[in-house]
Amino acid sequence: MITANQIQAAIDGIETGFLEQCKRLHSKLDPNGKYYTCGQHLKTKSEQRGLHGVAAAINVLSKSELQDADIVKKGLFEYIIDPIEAEHSLTNADHNQARESDLSISQINTIKISELIIALSYMPRIAGVDKAISNFKEQLIGVKKDDKGWGFFLDKDSEYHCLPTAYAVLALCKIGKNDIAKEFLRSLYQNITNTDDANIDDSIRIFVLYVLAIANRDIATSGLKLKDLKKIFKDVWRRSESQLEIDIEQNIEYEGGPRHHYVRIPWQLYLVMTSLILFPSFLGKVKIQNLIGRIIEAVDTKGGVIYPHSGEKLSSRTNSTVYSALKKIKACLQRNHLFYVPFHYYDQVRTFLSSIVFINIVRVLILVLIALLFLDLFWHDELKNLFLPIGKLKNSNLDLMLSLLSFVLTFQNRR
Repeated sequence: MITANQIQAAIDGIETGFLEQCKRLHSKLDPNGKYYTCGQHLKTKSEQRGLHGVAAAINVLSKSELQDADIVKKGLFEYIIDPIEAEHSLTNADHNQARESDLSISQINTIKISELIIALSYMPRIAGVDKAISNFKEQLIGVKKDDKGWGFFLDKDSEYHCLPTAYAVLALCKIGKNDIAKEFLRSLYQNITNTDDANIDDSIRIFVLYVLAIANRDIATSGLKLKDLKKIFKDVWRRSESQLEIDIEQNIEYEGGPRHHYVRIPWQLYLVMTSLILFPSFLGKVKIQNLIGRIIEAVDTKGGVIYPHSGEKLSSRTNSTVYSALKKIKACLQRNHLFYVPFHYYDQVRTFLSSIVFINIVRVLILVLIALLFLDLFWHDELKNLFLPIGKLKNSNLDLMLSLLSFVLTFQNRR
């Protein structure tokens, strides 16, 4: 099994990658100034930057003890207070109207504002942090769609959608505003149980379920039932388990302003984090352990996780989620590593019994037994005289073994 020390090495690697990217941009854009930024990619020379990247960097570096981390996280915080003013202050930046327009749209983006609140909730309480959280919270609450939730943008014309609503609810839970968050749990639950809604695929369903699992854990009067959440999880797990063998995330497209927007949903990571809450023993499962192993290897060799279908560059936002998942997994392993060991070995056996190798072995044995029964039908006396043990098997024993193997094969096919 993966150990907490292996996970810590990956955590350190991600922190280093974010710190280096923020310092790289700082040296280019504002070498003598106070502002630090981050864009959508890591390990890149691009000067692209924005609220998604800054929120991701704050999330990763907020608790970091790396040298210069305190300076960088303070500079990131300074940037988000007023991004447009910060952009004008960057001495070497290319100032243009298009960038200001993008930032103006970002400042009313529900998911981005929610991610800023979540990231700031981990931030050391330097001057201004609590006020910034309060301001972002009021911005969220001011445009909620009655008791349903939020659209992708914080304006009156943005239509309700469960994805931005889930982000907003998670943000409110993170800052202890449970009384507000619980107003929207019922609508989220109804969304993910409505299988006829074409706007909700399993990637969104998994993220919303993750938020509901956190809410159910942290809000005593959430109105949710643990058994219902577990049932939904089992259904999603059954459909998604085989896809954990490859590295994929979902890109969700939505409209806002003059252009289209995209948000990455690394649903595999949210599936694992949800399992830590609803079914802790799942951490011992072979597919989850293999997924964690691939993440650790990717951080070691590439500096982070790359989902090939999303591009060839390291996504800051995705790797911020990787970081959060690794921190949660490490905490579980540190609490009781031995708890997961028997589940891991059990799942290894279960995985082998479900594998094509085992099924083929069963098929071969069935063919051998059929052949022996056929031979026994026509050459019964000759088989009796064979010195091999199978020659002394009774016909009833062969029938029994054939029946057992046929049952195993039928059971595997149904799975």
